[in-house]
Amino acid sequence: MEQFEAIVVGAGPAGSAAAYRLAREGARVLLLDKARFPREKPCGGAISTRAARELPFDPQPVVEHVIDRMELSYRGGRPFIRGRHTRL
Repeated sequence: MEQFEAIVVGAGPAGSAAAYRLAREGARVLLLDKARFPREKPCGGAISTRAARELPFDPQPVVEHVIDRMELSYRGGRPFIRGRHTRL
């Protein structure tokens, strides 16, 4: 039976990053996920700019779309806007 020093459950962005860092430091790591990869995700697989800076690799080869603005509102209230072309 194979033995591992760490088992990471969930191969999303956080789990994958944790497994990668553990393995890079020499740990024998088992990364488990219930889904088959690559997979479609309802959240669109978004990575914030802040998170992308922390990745130990360049995600650009798999980037399909860049979103540089978001607008949120609740029940038709005043919108909360962040990003380029912000209206005042």
